[in-house]
Amino acid sequence: MNHSARKKVLVILSMNDEANRKKLAGIFDYTRDNVRWEITVAEPQTITNIKQLSKLHGILLGNRIDIHIPHSIPVVAMFRPSHNDRNRKMSHIFLDNTDVGRIAAKIFINAGFSSFAYINAPSLPIWSNERAAAFRSALPEGSPCRIWPEEGFSNLSEWLTDLPKRTAVLASEDTVARDAMLMCDAHGIEIPRDLAFIGVDNDELLCTSCHTPLTSIEPDFRRSGFITAKMLNEMMSARHPLFMTERYGVNRVIERTSSLYTEQYNDRRIDKALSMINSRSREHIQVDDVAKAVNMSRRSAELMFRQKLNRSIGEVIRTARLDSMMQRLRDTDASITDICAESGFASESYAKRAFKARFGKTMGAFRNCRQRHLQL
Repeated sequence: MNHSARKKVLVILSMNDEANRKKLAGIFDYTRDNVRWEITVAEPQTITNIKQLSKLHGILLGNRIDIHIPHSIPVVAMFRPSHNDRNRKMSHIFLDNTDVGRIAAKIFINAGFSSFAYINAPSLPIWSNERAAAFRSALPEGSPCRIWPEEGFSNLSEWLTDLPKRTAVLASEDTVARDAMLMCDAHGIEIPRDLAFIGVDNDELLCTSCHTPLTSIEPDFRRSGFITAKMLNEMMSARHPLFMTERYGVNRVIERTSSLYTEQYNDRRIDKALSMINSRSREHIQVDDVAKAVNMSRRSAELMFRQKLNRSIGEVIRTARLDSMMQRLRDTDASITDICAESGFASESYAKRAFKARFGKTMGAFRNCRQRHLQL
């Protein structure tokens, strides 16, 4: 295929959204190996007139725009169809929200929680209600599950204060979780001791900048971008394109401190062990050091961690080291070499590999994202 035969495709996405950046990466994953397109990426607010849509072979639409798109141009929309969208022939791909609710419920149940709550997104969109319904239905029969907004409470902070201690809270999205956690901080509600939180989207900068790092469910945004591009290619290649609706699921769950409370605070030895690990995470502490700090044998200490936290002492030490590295990248100008040297890991290369495996990006990329965020 020569350059003149390339199909012109417009991708309309807001690039200040991390989820959209992952979708764009997925789009390029597909085009790199399957097609040769001339791709233009545009912010939604820059599309101001229909002339900008002329001579296009297809559009990948990540955000709704007010301009009428000619029916002759195939469109794949990366959001749920609305009533108005049904008047426009286009395909759609969007997140399976029942998958989100079920996974969150499973995490909390496995952690030993028996009281649950869900915080809806403002304006109660359909996707948020779907997550709430799936979350509630996946809980054991008879489990208490309160849903915000709830009659009798004038504001969210009052509702949070009224929740029973040791309630597991699923927030509709990371921004909602962050706002709720700030309210908890203001009212002396300890996280995760009093309330545990899970968000959705895994916006790294937002989740890791919370006072208590936020556990989050990451939808498979990159895979959705790949499928989106594939759908458009099929539409542009067909004489009479079929209009499809696809859903994508969850990629992974990134566990952080906000959801880690189970039964540990009923055992002072766990409190002491965790305090020791967090305060000495940069040192080369080993499992034996933790066991000695709580006057237990290594075997007994490991068994206690497995029973109370559903994880090994080594896993907790590793998580504490990586969280400390992330916080130093976020809050200081220390060099990456110095941060690795003081991380408690055996070598710089091992520390870097562990960081990328945990946070999904290199230490350099994480710091660059933080710096761009501060400049916005």
